[in-house]
Amino acid sequence: MIAKRIVVVVVIFGFVVGIMPLAYAREQKESIGIEPFFTHIDRVNATLSIDSNGLATMTGLVVGHAGTTQISANVVLYRVETNGTTTNIHSFAVTSTTSSIWLWEGTRFVVRGHTYRITVYASVHRNGAIESVAVSSGDVFAR
Repeated sequence: MIAKRIVVVVVIFGFVVGIMPLAYAREQKESIGIEPFFTHIDRVNATLSIDSNGLATMTGLVVGHAGTTQISANVVLYRVETNGTTTNIHSFAVTSTTSSIWLWEGTRFVVRGHTYRITVYASVHRNGAIESVAVSSGDVFAR
């Protein structure tokens, strides 16, 4: 009889301890984003803001890991149509740097009443290999 009680207590204890990590994981409110894994790229970012006059300010950032020998990149400004397709508004010239950080900022007036986004296309050269990436800003409506 005592052996049965011990077995029941051990089983219940094991069940409770086994469930607690699952309950904790479900209660966790922190958002964990899914990010791609890059071999040679440390960070890449594209931002777009449009002021009330229709001036679009665009920023692109690419950071390579230590040992990066070259970063080549260009930026394309797109208008997002109502059906979800995009129209190339302007392509900014390819730029290159021999450092591990590429930073670009540009401006251009856009027609208000439309939605826009930018995409940064970059290639990072490191250790004899090339890694390419394309990252887009969020969609921004020009008021």
